[in-house]
Amino acid sequence: MVVLELNEVTMRFGGLTAVNRVNLLLNENEILGLIGPNGAGKTTIFNMITGIYTPSAGKILFQGKEINGLKSYLLTRKGIARTFQNIRLFGELTVLDNVKIGGHVRSKGNLFGALTRLPAMAEERRIAEKARSFLAFMGLAAKEQELARNLSYGEQRRLEIARAMASDPTLLLLDEPAAGMNPQETMALMEMIRRIRDKGLTILLVEHDMKLVMGICDRVAVLDYGEKIADGTPKEIQSNQRVIAAYLGEAG
Repeated sequence: MVVLELNEVTMRFGGLTAVNRVNLLLNENEILGLIGPNGAGKTTIFNMITGIYTPSAGKILFQGKEINGLKSYLLTRKGIARTFQNIRLFGELTVLDNVKIGGHVRSKGNLFGALTRLPAMAEERRIAEKARSFLAFMGLAAKEQELARNLSYGEQRRLEIARAMASDPTLLLLDEPAAGMNPQETMALMEMIRRIRDKGLTILLVEHDMKLVMGICDRVAVLDYGEKIADGTPKEIQSNQRVIAAYLGEAG
């Protein structure tokens, strides 16, 4: 089953074409890496998929239905969740409350009641229990009552993923999840991403760490100056001369 399809998708900002006629397929339960030099259009594609930008041309299909122009909150309810290059947490809220916010996206409960700890309905208890399960999954169970701003950088990255997962996504977009992590944290992240896929999610990943990308992705698509120049298995991408010239070669 095709979960996500980009069909001739283009994004223009005035006279600048940031993404030019990109075609992309993401199959169910697949990890697809999206790589390319800085400014290649990777985050712009993420922003179009998640409703921050509306494509200038082309179509984006999620589970076979066009989603061009839908608001971000509607896309989250449909089953698309994301993280960001720059961590976006509620620093003055607890770790648990950050994840509960993700769970409230699809709930009928009252968010104000959740954050002020008013008497909880059954729905609120369910959200809290589910949030704790995601914290345990991401290795943060012991931190649930700490303020998010007091976590280490790597823990904040994991918390952001836990919050995204709490919205029950079908498709999870990870925007440079290993940024700022040390090698040990990156290795742990690789294992966590595999475990997330094993839970039945489909993952689109933007990342500059080539060891992570080549180690966990089923396929890799490569952008250069807003155009897709290659799409294949990690082994195929590593031996693609155009990719080496445009991106991998830049890293030495």
